[in-house]
Amino acid sequence: MELEHSFTVPVGVDDAWKVLLDIERVATCMPGAALDTIDGDDFTGTVKVKIGPISLTYKGKGVYKERDDAAHRVVIDASGRDSRGNGTAEATVVGTMTAPGHPRQHSHPRQHRVRQPNRGRGTGLGGAH
Repeated sequence: MELEHSFTVPVGVDDAWKVLLDIERVATCMPGAALDTIDGDDFTGTVKVKIGPISLTYKGKGVYKERDDAAHRVVIDASGRDSRGNGTAEATVVGTMTAPGHPRQHSHPRQHRVRQPNRGRGTGLGGAH
């Protein structure tokens, strides 16, 4: 499954870029997420997800695989296992930022692309196959 989302933020690219590189600040923007450890580019934590009647808690790890300050592009790999053994999830998140009016971005300074193969309970929910 691949998800794409673009949006505009009311700050300059350089200020937004600093926030995107601060995993502690990013985690506070994700409902259900909690960080456990941070060690350089690596981090661990949990994410609680509720899809209809199903509640899952994934415990996992992530790593900043790429950071390109000049291009304002970051790649994060993350993976986790449901705490009750109901499956796993993996995601590669690609975030890019450009100034409004940039020809590649159609005036959206942030874009996130997530590729998520997952296995186990919750896999078929919401069109995830």
